[in-house]
Amino acid sequence: YSGGVYDSKRDRLVIWGGGHADYRGNEIYVFDVGTLQWERLTEPSEASLCQQVNSDGTPNSRHTYNGIAYIEHADRFFGSGGALACNPGGCGADKTWTFDFDSKQWKDMKPKLKPRTDCENVSAYDPESKKVWWFDVPGLWSYNYDNNKWRQHNEDYISRRTAAVDTKRGLLLVVGQEQVVAYNIRDGDYTQRVWNTVGAESLIKKWSPGLAYDPVADRMVGWAGGSVFSLNMDTKIWTEHKASGGPNVDSLNDVYGLWRYIPSLNAFIVMSGAQKNVYFYKLAEIGG
Repeated sequence: YSGGVYDSKRDRLVIWGGGHADYRGNEIYVFDVGTLQWERLTEPSEASLCQQVNSDGTPNSRHTYNGIAYIEHADRFFGSGGALACNPGGCGADKTWTFDFDSKQWKDMKPKLKPRTDCENVSAYDPESKKVWWFDVPGLWSYNYDNNKWRQHNEDYISRRTAAVDTKRGLLLVVGQEQVVAYNIRDGDYTQRVWNTVGAESLIKKWSPGLAYDPVADRMVGWAGGSVFSLNMDTKIWTEHKASGGPNVDSLNDVYGLWRYIPSLNAFIVMSGAQKNVYFYKLAEIGG
């Protein structure tokens, strides 16, 4: 029940997870695209079960769901919410954490206002607004790292789905649980718009499919095992891309942020399990 983010500065997939009644370690792992090697970036702390903060001041391990992001302009890893290492459940982790990749240090940001978190959060970073857009119970929120402030924008209930930002149109797209919804995060109108898309019913019905925006092809691209689907954001039509040799997702409950776009390669990266290979996918040229 955990995802990942893509560190575009260093070209690596960042994984952080564990939690609930599963693994208690809170270490961070990265997969370097240049070397094709894994690295354990931090050592695991001794877990303080059912507590948000371990005795060494680091955040407790957790199922992250889609509650993590890479704040690109600040070069920080962001995390909040999820299900803490705690046999009874561990929901309600409302602290706002960031991680400095250079110093390899966590920081409890301690904002004055913060959302009440549940477990199965949904988030996506927008490089234009420089904010993490975040769904919790209830509502759409945004987090501004530069002034360390949260802001609530509506009371829509969105949970256990996946979000990504179309940077060309300024749209926050949310996919999962048989629904596609969009929010215009640039014009200040945060009304939910339900899209009637066609061509990817098998993807949309998943709870938290992989989802990322490809700015070169100008398509929102999703994957949840099997075929890859790309969405034309203007016509709202999905195109199915069949490809052999892809990973088996039987071991995954959901894909979450384990499917990410790599700007330097104009391709996608995905991992399908702790003991599985990492895969790359190149979308066929659109309209070529």
